[in-house]
Amino acid sequence: MIPDGTTPGGRRYRCKEFDSYASAQELLREGHTYLDSNGDGEACESLKHYRWSAGPAWMHCLPWPRCPGPPMKIVNRCAVTIAPRQPFIEWAQRQQPDQPLPPGGFEPGLYLLTAYETREQAIELLAQGCEEIFCAELETWSSDPATWPSPRNLALFQEWFAFQFFDLVGDQSQEPLAHYEVDESFLDDLRSATKDSPLG
Repeated sequence: MIPDGTTPGGRRYRCKEFDSYASAQELLREGHTYLDSNGDGEACESLKHYRWSAGPAWMHCLPWPRCPGPPMKIVNRCAVTIAPRQPFIEWAQRQQPDQPLPPGGFEPGLYLLTAYETREQAIELLAQGCEEIFCAELETWSSDPATWPSPRNLALFQEWFAFQFFDLVGDQSQEPLAHYEVDESFLDDLRSATKDSPLG
């Protein structure tokens, strides 16, 4: 709990502290409105679908009783998906004029973020990392930074991409997570994929 004199009782709660969805709603009714990050009248909506085992939120998450299989794991990350808006699409077409538009539209990208508690924190994280995400998306279509738009800040990012945050990331795989280096060979394969097969 975080001391905060502006909240009822001078305390500020995190969603991962609650053992049930009902507990979060009770505090919301008592005036802890920050728990309702999107203003729809529900606090900590992720708790509607999961009940936590003992321990931090990124440990095992117990599925509903009717769900088969081993307990799903929750990773200690949140996520953001991004989808190109018209400025990006037009720019990509100029870089590869012979490449037809994907019939189903451009495939969204997904990036993991440090875990956050509120949408304001999520926006702040995106502002800090948006240039790196921007460059990753641009690099897929052009390896020449001279063709990239500038400044690649949050304001331009919001013009070029639609995005959506996800504060709960489940992992159904039994294989351990792994990280891979993004090198020129990987990028060449990725660019070839955009030319040889539509991304939609």
